[in-house]
Amino acid sequence: MQDIQENLERAKQELSKYSEQLMQEMELQAFGDLYAVSAPTKTRARSAKDSQEIRDTKWKAALEKAKGDEKKAFKIWAKLN
Repeated sequence: MQDIQENLERAKQELSKYSEQLMQEMELQAFGDLYAVSAPTKTRARSAKDSQEIRDTKWKAALEKAKGDEKKAFKIWAKLN
């Protein structure tokens, strides 16, 4: 009986965590949609370019820290984002 309760509690926590992640993704998507509609094309292009440069810089730093190991670099990069 206690195992069942522990499993239910664990499932409840996992669902709660998943729900929070889903809400964050939905909010991010809503922001992206609003930005796409309201921001001028040049501004969106500049933002996309700036974002890509930041991602590239973080990837290079992660790859250097991981000494060329792409799997380790990805884990490091994911933590930075």
